[in-house]
Amino acid sequence: MFALTDYGSSATADHVSYVGTSAGDKGGAVTVDANGVVYLTGTTRGTFAGQQRNVQNVDNAFAAAINSDGSVAWTRQYGG
Repeated sequence: MFALTDYGSSATADHVSYVGTSAGDKGGAVTVDANGVVYLTGTTRGTFAGQQRNVQNVDNAFAAAINSDGSVAWTRQYGG
């Protein structure tokens, strides 16, 4: 994820953030709340830090929140 600032002449990145694993990840939906928190959902074949896989070699769903400063607030992984 990245934030942009446009001062009328060009857009420049304020920060860049990464949410994902070393395996195949796919984004599903993205939304931003009034405080600038970005919520991301998708699927992964990997395992997010601090999370567990219930079934190996099967896509797991995930949700993540990225704070307005670009830091990752949390990630949750759901096996299936």
